[in-house]
Amino acid sequence: MSADCRRTAGIGDKLKNVVVIMLNNDETNWETHDVMLGLTHFGVNTFSDLMMMEGRDIESLVIPTVGTTAERPLGFSQRRQLLAAICCFHHFCQEQTKSINVTSISFANFQRFRIGRWDPLAEVVLWLTTRAPVSAEAEIEHWNKTVKISRSDYKEFRDKAYWHKWSEDFLLTVKSHRLSHLLQKEYVAENPSLDRSHREWM
Repeated sequence: MSADCRRTAGIGDKLKNVVVIMLNNDETNWETHDVMLGLTHFGVNTFSDLMMMEGRDIESLVIPTVGTTAERPLGFSQRRQLLAAICCFHHFCQEQTKSINVTSISFANFQRFRIGRWDPLAEVVLWLTTRAPVSAEAEIEHWNKTVKISRSDYKEFRDKAYWHKWSEDFLLTVKSHRLSHLLQKEYVAENPSLDRSHREWM
């Protein structure tokens, strides 16, 4: 990214940066903006949660009932913009082969990506999935450094009445820890040592 595309000051919160700067929304009451209401209702509370979302997650976003206004789907344009923002972050991470600070992405920078580079029909490609091959030991070291897991992140399932909410939270947590492949029946581990480390948490 060129220097003229970078934000030089402002919002430190990464999730707020996406909603206010990249999506060009008013900073006033940003937490009650339709986009944030939809994300919060889905269970997205952090930037990391957002960056693990897939296209189908974005498409399912709804704005919950507020006062006399009934629940409704998040607008098509807002869903597209949000999906583009996620892809934009991963794109620049891939270019720089590292996790960048999303607050360095300006609205103009995002618009150039969205209009000139983004394919809205393509699936979200997490930047780490496109990195160059590394040794088995390096993969384990990288995962241990970049993913911080606590057993308290995984809440105990206690009440069938809350199954839907619990399962959504569980899947989001698994994605944020880069362990969702363990839920796939056809998954075959390519790195047995890393796989053992992963399964210690599942």
